Amino acid sequence: MLISTEDLQNILKDNGITINEVIHIGGHHGQEAEVYHTMDIDRVLFLEPMKKSFNICKEKVESLGYECENWGVGEKKGKMNMYTETANEGQSSSMLKPNKHLEMYPHIEFNGREEVDIVTLDDVMEDLDINPDMIVIDVQGYEKQALSGGPNTLKGVKVIYSEVNGVEMYSGGASVSELDEFLSTYGFKRELTSWVSTAAGSKYWGDAIYIKGENNQE
Repeated sequence: MLISTEDLQNILKDNGITINEVIHIGGHHGQEAEVYHTMDIDRVLFLEPMKKSFNICKEKVESLGYECENWGVGEKKGKMNMYTETANEGQSSSMLKPNKHLEMYPHIEFNGREEVDIVTLDDVMEDLDINPDMIVIDVQGYEKQALSGGPNTLKGVKVIYSEVNGVEMYSGGASVSELDEFLSTYGFKRELTSWVSTAAGSKYWGDAIYIKGENNQE
């Protein structure tokens, strides 16, 4: 997470939001599980599509009383082939073909493919009886597609912590302005953004916190 836990907690406090349940899309190795545990969040469901990462994630998060499922999230249920890499321990793997990512991180080669199972957010909410207050999503450019499969889920969500893109890091990935527009239809506004930039100042990618409600700040 580029945005600190302290900043996240301050935003939640300022907006009077309590988090009881979280869906974390793109769990990787479950690195954030300890953060959620520190925040005393009751239930966290990690979703990780890649088998090797899922096995690591499952062991990590279950030790803290959380859950993990071997699923990716998309617009509809089915199967997809991910573009995979190993140089960054799979963290840069995506449903989308890499674009500017190859330029910014030339040492990361996408030299594999993996077929993964895809479900929708609404499937997850219904099948596992979870009602998230917060969604955390880190899916390498596939954020809008993943969230599009959860119209019913998004109605009840108060906070979204998402990776955002200032350039097309992956082909077909939504820009931050496109994600802003999409989430605004559900009442969300981007309240805080932390960017990874080039020396020339170009904003390549970053993390953002979206809050639902009328009292959002710029």
